[in-house]
Amino acid sequence: MGEVSLPLDLLSLEQQNHDCDQLIALFNTLFIGHSNTELVRGDDEPIYLPADAEHTHHRIVFAHGYFASALHVLPLNTLAP
Repeated sequence: MGEVSLPLDLLSLEQQNHDCDQLIALFNTLFIGHSNTELVRGDDEPIYLPADAEHTHHRIVFAHGYFASALHVLPLNTLAP
C-alpha cells in the first residue's frame, strides 16, 4: 500500500486556538476544584508549576498554545502516580 500524505496544517490557527480554549475550559472546570490544578497556555516549553505565593493553583503549562502539546502534557501530569 502507498503512504497517505496529510497536510501539516490540518486545522487553521483560529480553529486550533478555539480547540485549546475549549480544552482549557473543560480541564479547569474538572480539575481546579478537584486537584487545585489548572491548564494554562504557555509561550515556551511545557512545564508543571506548583502553587506558590503568587498563584493559588498548580499549573500545567503547555507549549506555545499548541493543542497537541496540551494533549501530551495532560496525561503526564494528571495520571502519573
